[in-house]
Order: sequence, then structure tokens, then C-alpha cells
Amino acid sequence: MRLSPNPRLGYTPVPNSDNRNNFGFRDDNWNPTDDRDKYRIVIIGDSVTDGHPDWNGPYTNNYAHVLESELNQKGHNVVVYNAGVSSYNTLMEVELLKTLKDELKPDMVILAYVLNDSFKEYPYPLFSLLEKAVETRQWQTGFSSFLFTHSDLYRFCYSFLSTDSDIEDRLQQAGEYAILYQDTVSQSLKELSDLSRQDSFQTLVLIFPFLKDKQNNEINLLHEYPYEYLHTQAIQRASQADLPAIDLREQIHSCREKNGAIHADTIHLNAVGNRCIGEYLASELIARDLIP
Repeated sequence: MRLSPNPRLGYTPVPNSDNRNNFGFRDDNWNPTDDRDKYRIVIIGDSVTDGHPDWNGPYTNNYAHVLESELNQKGHNVVVYNAGVSSYNTLMEVELLKTLKDELKPDMVILAYVLNDSFKEYPYPLFSLLEKAVETRQWQTGFSSFLFTHSDLYRFCYSFLSTDSDIEDRLQQAGEYAILYQDTVSQSLKELSDLSRQDSFQTLVLIFPFLKDKQNNEINLLHEYPYEYLHTQAIQRASQADLPAIDLREQIHSCREKNGAIHADTIHLNAVGNRCIGEYLASELIARDLIP
């Protein structure tokens, strides 16, 4: 990852690094000019969309890639751009879309919403990138700096080294980047809605559930589900922004009943779970007559 001068974006992936494509994403290489005759779908989201080899294997197992494959197999001329970035929140995702939309020219934008998007969680990669930028720590330079820029595994391990006092100290140092520690979901969804009208693309919000509780126990997604209030909040916020939403809780429950374990951890799906969502989403888009 590399630091962005835009505090609302925070950081961006590096193209052609860490098995990423020519735009910096875990997807096939993008050739927007060659895709003009296709129906273009851009998916923005966090690590649930970005995926990781430890969770779901190769990027071709990601639900975004499955969606593209399913739609094309059913006779629809579609390209799906997976623009997921690990640790992004809704504000960062919409801000990223602004940097991509003029080149990708989407016909539809799908925002993959994870329940912790409304939490005041600072995106951990930003901590190290800010330190790297001002060279405040000797160990953050040289090879460690290279690893942070190019290795998902290094960034993942680093996220567990930060204490609460570290976070408070870094928030003081972060300056204008501290906006990324706020709940900006409502205003970000409104901004996405405004962009959709401005640039004439359709929108859809996908709401992903938590799959385990705080004690790391698998939870029933339909009965006595402890996070239902967060789903209600997400649906209400999408509605207030005039954005259609699909709550994936029932579908993921059905997929788990049919296939057994479909998760890698509390929020990330394995390859089976990703396939379930990709196939379901393809069917929904066709049923709703959203795909030409």
C-alpha cells in the first residue's frame, strides 16, 4: 500500500505488486477501453471483497469474479471490476470510486457493506504509512517499509501490534487523516447516490453479516442474531440515501446450511462462501432486470 495525499482516501494499493493487477487490485488486468461494449460493474468494498489467498484461495474464487463468470455464462456481456481494498471503510470506498469512475465508466456500482464500516475503527495500514512518510521510527524504514508497501501478510500482522495508546497517539499525529476514524457512512452513501445520478450508473448496496460472535463462536444468522440492529441501521441508511440494498444474511445462512463451513473467520468467506454469493448475486441482478 502507499499513502494517498487525499485524507479521505488514506492509502491506495500499488499496481502490479503483491499479485495485484495493473490497477492495484486482486483481479484480472483491466482494459477499460476494450470493455466499452460490455455492461460494466464496479464493486467497491474492503477485505471481504478484496479477498486473500489464505481465506478463499486465488482471486478467481472471489465473489466478484464468480459474478462475472455466472452472468457471462447466462448470455450477458458483462465485465466486473473488483475494486476491493483491505481495511477500507465506506468513505474510502466512495472516494476510491471517484478516482476510477471516469476511466471505468461503470453502468452499475455495487458497494459491499460490512457491519464494522460504522465502527470507529482506524484503518491500520494508514498508521504505518504515516510513520513511514515522516520517518519517525527507525524500524519503519528500509526492508520493513518495503514489506509494508508490498506484503498483505506483513500489514495483517502489523495490525495486531497496535495498542489503544498507540491509536490515540497516532490519531493526534494523523491530522486531517483522522476523518477516517469517524462514522461517515450516512454521508458517504448520500455521496454515492449523488454520483450515481451525476454519472448515470445504477447502484446496489450488499450487506454482509458477521459470522461469529466476540468469543469466536459460530452464530445463528436468523435466530437471536446479536447484530441484527446493525443490519437495520445499514438498511435504513441506504434507504435514506435512495440506494437499493440486499441483506445477505438469509442467503449466507442458507449457504451454510447446505455446505457447512463457508467462512474463514468472523467476516471473511472462504471459496465456497464466495461462490454462493457470486451465484446468488448473478441470479438477483437478472431477476431484478438490472442486467441487459
